[in-house]
Amino acid sequence: MEQPPPAFDDWHHITISAYGQWLPGDPRSWRTRHHRQHVLGSYDKPPLPSHRSRRLHEYAAASLRNEPMVFLPHQRPLLSEIILEALAYQRITPLIFSVGGEHCHLLLQFSAPSPKIAASRIKSWVWNQANRRGFLTADQTGRELWGEGSHDAPIADRGHLVRTIQYIADHAAEGAWVWRSAGDGVG
Repeated sequence: MEQPPPAFDDWHHITISAYGQWLPGDPRSWRTRHHRQHVLGSYDKPPLPSHRSRRLHEYAAASLRNEPMVFLPHQRPLLSEIILEALAYQRITPLIFSVGGEHCHLLLQFSAPSPKIAASRIKSWVWNQANRRGFLTADQTGRELWGEGSHDAPIADRGHLVRTIQYIADHAAEGAWVWRSAGDGVG
């Protein structure tokens, strides 16, 4: 398997999705696990709907053990606090991150552990603390908060870093809670 190029100054854009969000066949865009099947399109240019993609989405939705998780607006700042704790524990430097209803975007600087391990530890810490602190709604308590895996996009260069900062910051317009370090460089 081909290794991705090293990240610019160890910066990574990690995306983690809430449980039951971004299922295969999703009309917004989707990928199969490990890109085993070629799917045309991207988030910006979703694939054309097809009978196959609709059936795949229906099948994936029917396979869920619980209803899809949605982080409510009043929960997003609290989840951000817990994410900051998880990052501090792992000694990972955040530049900016957003917590939306369906997913989180994190721009992080670290060289170890791997992005997949770091994301897994963040998700585990958040689940434990969210349940322990009791701020989840009754129907959320004890349920899975996160979807499987995460997505890592190593930052290629300074321009990519600046575009990613703006991309994450723009999620505030969609209702996401956005946390920024004092030195993120975005006004």
